Amino acid sequence: MTMMARSADAAVVFRNGVCDRLHKGLHVLLNLTQILDLFTYAGLLDGLCNNQRLNEALALFEKIEKAGLVPDIVVYNNLIEGMCKAGKLNDARKLCSSLSAKGFKPTVNTYSIMIAGLCKGRLLDEANELLMKMEEEGCSPDFYSYNILVQGIL
Repeated sequence: MTMMARSADAAVVFRNGVCDRLHKGLHVLLNLTQILDLFTYAGLLDGLCNNQRLNEALALFEKIEKAGLVPDIVVYNNLIEGMCKAGKLNDARKLCSSLSAKGFKPTVNTYSIMIAGLCKGRLLDEANELLMKMEEEGCSPDFYSYNILVQGIL
């Protein structure tokens, strides 16, 4: 098995929460002598965000950029979702708004993440406006996008 495959497997294990000692697992992965790829970093970032460790996720994001890797939309979506789950909607809005300046167009997943965060924050009018903006921007909502909004209203 190659080093790349092992680091990717480790990221999946970490992301899925199988690693009981989150901090130790992160420390081990980040101190590997090899350079981790973006997929591995994205998995680590997702794991941190899913385990309410947003500050560590943001520090890891800085490390990604310092490593010379260019984050993709998946990495940004992970961060936006982590911010929404942590109740940092203003930070999530800013990051989402900055995507076009970084050369990215929000995906249906990006919009759905933001809509879910807004609904969680009981900002239903803003969530509905974002759904309309999504359509105006040429990004067709899917079942999940509508379902999030409906569930937020209920």
